Amino acid sequence: MPDDFTFHLEARRIRRLIEEFNDLQNEIAGRDVGKNSRFLPDHDKHVNGKSKSDRKAGLTAFDIVIQDIEYQKAYQRTYHALTDTEALLHDTLLRSQERLDETRKALQGAKDAGVNTDELKRLKRAVTDAKNQHDRLLDYDSDLQTIRDHMQDHDNPPSQAELDGYQKQIGDLHNEIKQHNFEYQQAVPETEISSEIEERSSEVKPLTL
Repeated sequence: MPDDFTFHLEARRIRRLIEEFNDLQNEIAGRDVGKNSRFLPDHDKHVNGKSKSDRKAGLTAFDIVIQDIEYQKAYQRTYHALTDTEALLHDTLLRSQERLDETRKALQGAKDAGVNTDELKRLKRAVTDAKNQHDRLLDYDSDLQTIRDHMQDHDNPPSQAELDGYQKQIGDLHNEIKQHNFEYQQAVPETEISSEIEERSSEVKPLTL
């Protein structure tokens, strides 16, 4: 697996975890860091250490809508579903990249071993399929990032109806990603298949006349 691909995924995940941990600590301490509280549950009574009377001016659109209890619940459900699905996707992308690398290596090994045309065609299809599946996962990643960006837009937050729609979309993506993840865990690596082919090819002795 390319180091830069793994590093990119890990770095983005770690940055997000650090940011969320720092935000939580600020909320616990009651510090105002220019963001609305996302973790403490009692949003309607206490936001960033301010009472209701202190929040009459300078409110963002998100500060206003989050005061509704039902909106809070919908937001928290959507947020937790999003983070869970992002974690699953992160693991699946790593497995997908491994699968893609394995199929490419198997194809190159088969070419070097001089295997028959049918086997080469099969391995080429395997590379194409692995690449298409990996690209599909990257599309899912883009979809999830779009949802996260909207949920973090405090000037134009999603409506409750949009949050409900996001929950359904995230649930559908989660199921799709979970299926990919299961398939990667069950699949026999192409490198093992390629090794068997190379071993059989080496056992074939040239005919002596």
